[in-house]
Amino acid sequence: MAQFCRISIIMNKMLPNIGWEELFIQNTRSVLVLLFLILQETIKLTAMKYKVILLIAVFLISFVPFQAQELNNPWEVPDEYVEMDNPIDADKKSISEGKTLYKQHCKVCHGKDGIGDGYKAEKLQVNPSDLTLDDLDVQKDGELFYKIKTGQGEMHNYSVVLEEKDIWNLVNYIRTLYPNK
Repeated sequence: MAQFCRISIIMNKMLPNIGWEELFIQNTRSVLVLLFLILQETIKLTAMKYKVILLIAVFLISFVPFQAQELNNPWEVPDEYVEMDNPIDADKKSISEGKTLYKQHCKVCHGKDGIGDGYKAEKLQVNPSDLTLDDLDVQKDGELFYKIKTGQGEMHNYSVVLEEKDIWNLVNYIRTLYPNK
């Protein structure tokens, strides 16, 4: 990852107006766009700079499979979270607050009804979880809390923007999306 950060700095210095990190993270096809833009820029550069940029492009292409593999890793929830009890009662107030937070933070990917069809879902490399399926219902509250809190791959780390009580309220609301509840 440190190499990726160094390349990010180099690329931003060489091609400051491209916003290439966003392109690269969105999907692998964007790497081809990036390569095209790099080739356009290299026409203007000396032979030495061309070789450096070509080496960077080759590195980026080799990085793509590792990025996709990282996104597909299964969740590994520490035991301390698996055994954690939800300290917030799943009452109307908690569910209402969780629903408000869901609309603000989760709906764009997981969709209005939690089936993973939010408007950003099609732009992601990994489909958002369907929050209405049986496999979610067998997970403990602490597991859901951990996943929301820490994030993984394209799923954001919500501990940065939400307090723990908010995450627990989200867990309580997500539980209402399961059809047998």
